[in-house]
Amino acid sequence: EGVEGRRVFALANNRGILLAGYSRVVGRPCLLLSKHRLERDEISNQLTLVEDTGLGHRLWLKDGEEILSVVELPTRRHNSSYGDAISSTAISNIAVASNFRVIILSAENSLSIA
Repeated sequence: EGVEGRRVFALANNRGILLAGYSRVVGRPCLLLSKHRLERDEISNQLTLVEDTGLGHRLWLKDGEEILSVVELPTRRHNSSYGDAISSTAISNIAVASNFRVIILSAENSLSIA
């Protein structure tokens, strides 16, 4: 199903694109963390939009809710382990202000309210 994009936000820390849109099929607004990501060229320091695999993540909003602003919160380190391997990744939550509320989102493995 398609989502009509209304606002686009580039996420530098999460290196992604967050789209505030509306689904005519469902009849509700939503946030869509797209399957695209931003990659920084170390030499030129430019960001390039690259298509990633997967469908992206979607979070349905309340009827009539419109996104006013998006701010990435400070980055924090997250340690995870799988078997004997331990890895550390930088994670940044996202603050989203709408005409109804302020939402803190986690975009770690999905798009969810933190």
